[in-house]
Amino acid sequence: MRHIGKPLSRGNAAEGTLKPAKRRRNARIVETVLAVLVERYPQCFVLLESKRRPLKVGIAADVIANHPDLKPSHIGVALHRYTRAIPYMAQLIEGTPRVGLDGAPAGAVSASEASHAIAKLKGRGRRVAKLPDLCQAAERRSRPCAVSAGRPLVN
Repeated sequence: MRHIGKPLSRGNAAEGTLKPAKRRRNARIVETVLAVLVERYPQCFVLLESKRRPLKVGIAADVIANHPDLKPSHIGVALHRYTRAIPYMAQLIEGTPRVGLDGAPAGAVSASEASHAIAKLKGRGRRVAKLPDLCQAAERRSRPCAVSAGRPLVN
């Protein structure tokens, strides 16, 4: 995803961590922006991570255009957190329809996007312990899970 606007705060780049106060501030901002998006676009955004569907490529620009009251950087951070959730990334299966703000299909997940999601999930190591359950749920929906292709998640 292309970063929109200036990032909120990145803390110490060498350590890759935020100070606790900035982390809480960012969490409040994300919570506020996501509450607005869920209320305004319930066909597109949901709070429950396991129910999230792949979003349209470029949806940040649509949200920014429709919400001049929200800072573009806040929207960017909220969408970044929304799309980096493990269950969201597990839904990025090649051919899965993406949704726009109105909930209508707006493209599909490409092979390169699906492989990128797999690489990101593998990089998360032990934090992807939930994936076997997600894969079983995907298979029940008659779609193969992107990470259950017989490859180990962690090298």
